[in-house]
Amino acid sequence: MNVFLITVLISIIPLWELQNVLHELTHGLTIKLGWKWNFTLYPYPNTKLGRFCFASVLYEKVAGSKDMNDKDYGIVALAPKIMNLFFIILSSILACCFLHNDIAFGVLLVFITCNFIDFVFGILTLFRSAPKEGVDLWVFQKGFGYSIHILRDIGAVAISILGSLIGVLLILHFLW
Repeated sequence: MNVFLITVLISIIPLWELQNVLHELTHGLTIKLGWKWNFTLYPYPNTKLGRFCFASVLYEKVAGSKDMNDKDYGIVALAPKIMNLFFIILSSILACCFLHNDIAFGVLLVFITCNFIDFVFGILTLFRSAPKEGVDLWVFQKGFGYSIHILRDIGAVAISILGSLIGVLLILHFLW
């Protein structure tokens, strides 16, 4: 139990930073691979965007780049949420394999939680009364024109399922 708690406490800051870098890298790679824009990743806390960020990415159109419409920006905005889901599912599967190993399970649980927090805060922006310019899921909603009520429902269900998954992992770890 003590090894588990120490592992969790030690791994919070590095894994939170890793998750933020992966989030921004997903934006950058999506725009690079899809539309051939260049991107610069700042993988450390900074204020490059005019506000504090744990990591940030800046895009720039270059010769040979394709133009982007609203749907394209929507795809770039949604990519980190898909990445969050991928890492939550993959890390959960690995965590089930390491239920008896306090260190490995603790690190995986923190990584799952960091991705879950990023996912939840992204979804919670949908519950604002008015759209906020530049927020990932509002950009996606604007680009694809989906009903905000449907996106809110899908987001609430996803948060419930993923939160339950983390609870089940904790229960399994402490029971076995």
